[in-house]
Amino acid sequence: MRIEGDCTEKGLFLVCYFVAPGQTKWETISFQVDTGSRPTLISEKDAKKIGLEYGKLKTSPKAIYGLGGKTRPYTLRNVVFVFDSDEGMQEIPLGSVEAVRYEGRRKDIKEQMMSIPSLLGWDFFWKRNFRIEIDCAKEKFYVTKS
Repeated sequence: MRIEGDCTEKGLFLVCYFVAPGQTKWETISFQVDTGSRPTLISEKDAKKIGLEYGKLKTSPKAIYGLGGKTRPYTLRNVVFVFDSDEGMQEIPLGSVEAVRYEGRRKDIKEQMMSIPSLLGWDFFWKRNFRIEIDCAKEKFYVTKS
């Protein structure tokens, strides 16, 4: 299996369909690959796009630092990502992912949080023995199964 992503000056981006329990339609999310982030995170902007209802989610017991300071993420369970690969559509169950939301009052931080992309964290790669191959000349990268 080989999944193709885009290599840009802002980083590596991989588009997938996001499927969570209760969703009636699939939404695409462009994830920035961030192997420095252990968990996969759904940004506030993408959470809004997919119609996420924070009030129906449990808050995670662990805070996340670095996204405009400290934030308490919300846990989504039984999440599946669907990628277009060289072998057709591939469903990859993630189990749970975290969704972040800024709950402070500062408008400048809120605007900053809305510009941060969703992050495809290290958990996505190491749990599945995936490998990343980067081809800067073609401005592409590939996720392959080891």
